[in-house]
Amino acid sequence: MDTLTFALAMAGYLGLALSSVLIVHGRLGVRFWQLVTAIIVAHVLMVWWVRYGWDPAQATRRGPAGFIVFHSALAMVLLSLRASEKFRRNLILLSFAIVTIGALGATARDSSVAMYRVPVAATSLLGLAGITAGIVRRRRTVRRERSP
Repeated sequence: MDTLTFALAMAGYLGLALSSVLIVHGRLGVRFWQLVTAIIVAHVLMVWWVRYGWDPAQATRRGPAGFIVFHSALAMVLLSLRASEKFRRNLILLSFAIVTIGALGATARDSSVAMYRVPVAATSLLGLAGITAGIVRRRRTVRRERSP
């Protein structure tokens, strides 16, 4: 079950990274985002069931920081489903940033997820590169439109 749980984690993180890139480029489809959200929720439910046995004490056994970080990102992902387009964009980008920081930290210090260190780092770098490219492209477009 751990294999499925963390396969969902990587699929959800890849989907979140891709969604972040697509939303900056103005191309994120609602159905795709709903699919990514479903994968993320499935991962969280699996973690609660398999790793924590539905016990909040287990979820916070290493302190509340990881719990707060990842559940804050989950709340933003869920809120984004009902948000306006501009607010959805901000929620998705912020949740990607939060999950990235949390996942990089978790893979660096937790031996049970250390095997995901390289895929998480690669996904975070590719996501950041795609987001940066979208922002640069948008700024160039705005400058061209303002130029006489």
